[in-house]
Amino acid sequence: AEQRINNVEIMLVLDVSGSMAGAKLTNLKAAASDFVETILENDTDNRTAIALVPYNGQVNLGPALRGRFNVQDSHGTANVNCIDLPASVYNTSAMSQALPMPMTAHVDSFSNTDTGNYYTNFGSGWATPDARNRWCPPTTANVVRMPNNDIDTLQAQINGLTAVGATSINAGMKWGLTLLDPDSNTMFNQMAAQNAMNNSFADRPYAYDDTETMKVIVLMTDGEHFAEERINDGF
Repeated sequence: AEQRINNVEIMLVLDVSGSMAGAKLTNLKAAASDFVETILENDTDNRTAIALVPYNGQVNLGPALRGRFNVQDSHGTANVNCIDLPASVYNTSAMSQALPMPMTAHVDSFSNTDTGNYYTNFGSGWATPDARNRWCPPTTANVVRMPNNDIDTLQAQINGLTAVGATSINAGMKWGLTLLDPDSNTMFNQMAAQNAMNNSFADRPYAYDDTETMKVIVLMTDGEHFAEERINDGF
């Protein structure tokens, strides 16, 4: 007789904030890569799926995943696909695809500026946004990766991560939980149909009470949560 869990769903929620630059991010990549290899090499039945949720001041969903939600206030900036999550979404483990949610504004709301009543050269640091202080920096690297079980692909995605921005652990954990919640099953089917994820896992996430399934979130971070800033409605 052998007792085991057949299906495993894992979310790697990875801190890619600015404070992770250097040795910390190097160590995170090594740890996450080793984790992926150890887990999947022992999955001889191909029943384990691992997704990546990098986060800094926000979570960049990528265009395919962002397109599955009712996103308002689109700014049309390429590779900027973050959503300002309403407080209500933290009351449930699921994430409604119908709930209207604003895109994160592509602005620097953190830096000081010169508001004196005189001319400031546009090239001045007082007049231009600091790219490091945008809550959702444009990127094709630090984006959510849907569940997969290919070691080389996952390791390449991990090793491509870069460190920039603040630290919204709540957003990272919320999106990690969303991709484990059974209510995301319809979304998984939709994304598999558009070749935006591994079709082998289109029937996931499985039910919470499925005795054949284990759900795991692994959070890697160097420390303290940093509360995000948002632009008021109408701006």
